[in-house]
Amino acid sequence: MRHLLPLVLFCAVTMLPAQNLQLSFEQIQILAHDAPFRETRIGGLSGIEFDTAQQMFYLIADKPPARYYHAQLNERSELDFVGITFLQPEQGENESIRLQPNTRQLYLSDERSKKALLFQNVVNGQEPKEISLPKKYRKMQHNSGLEGMCFSPDGKYLYLGLERPLKSERKCNNSRILKLDAETGQAIAEYAYPLANLDSLGEGGNGITELVYWKDQKLLVLERAYFPHLGRNSVRIYLVDLASAKNVAQENICKNLDRSWLLEPQLLWNADDDIKSGKLKRIDNMEGMCWGSSKSELWLVSDNNFNTRQQTQIIRLKVQE
Repeated sequence: MRHLLPLVLFCAVTMLPAQNLQLSFEQIQILAHDAPFRETRIGGLSGIEFDTAQQMFYLIADKPPARYYHAQLNERSELDFVGITFLQPEQGENESIRLQPNTRQLYLSDERSKKALLFQNVVNGQEPKEISLPKKYRKMQHNSGLEGMCFSPDGKYLYLGLERPLKSERKCNNSRILKLDAETGQAIAEYAYPLANLDSLGEGGNGITELVYWKDQKLLVLERAYFPHLGRNSVRIYLVDLASAKNVAQENICKNLDRSWLLEPQLLWNADDDIKSGKLKRIDNMEGMCWGSSKSELWLVSDNNFNTRQQTQIIRLKVQE
């Protein structure tokens, strides 16, 4: 969901360039505004997932009625919408959708309340099971819940990215990545993620909007900011390594901060570079990200907030190691 909140105080952290992984722009598809599909209007797409078994993309909307669309690749390597699944509870405002690699259960993050919500569902959309989260996640900044989510390849762990700092830590710009046991819902660890310092661009609502798992406890992190005075978004993808990171579950990562606690994001892709080069005309409110049929392609989708001044964009990036 787009936010117009000002950026708050930043902790100065160097964003290191990534050495071995490269992302490059390949293709963009722009959907017609409010395109009708089976008694709904396509828009508000906040998450995307690829189902390898079905060779199908799932794209979740963040406004009621709770639903996700089914889409397949066509001969132009674009997505054709071919189906829809309605979810319970109907009033859900789902921000991310992930398919557990072994059980094929769907996991949905939801931010319709002031606390973070996580649901375990099934592909036919029946009544979901809520997974309890640590108590600190009951006090979120407005519309700043767990927007990013991904599984480890074995399905054992689920990683969740908090869009912005906890309400108790909002005076600095350090958010959290939460690691759960996917079967029991037990919290395993929390990591301190420093959001990019974009204060040179002015006020905007920067935050984590999606996670995907790369390998060896490394995650790709999608950050998005909107600058109303510029009328544009900033979209970047970073790589973080959790293998030796400090577990900050018991720490206040704003007060008494030890900088060694912070993850060190490595910049992989900045949409501004492709705009400057002419490959992209504009970038919109990117909120979803997933691998395609292999890890040689990365897919992004934007949430147009059902606003005629915004676009639903589907972008494909090429991945090289």
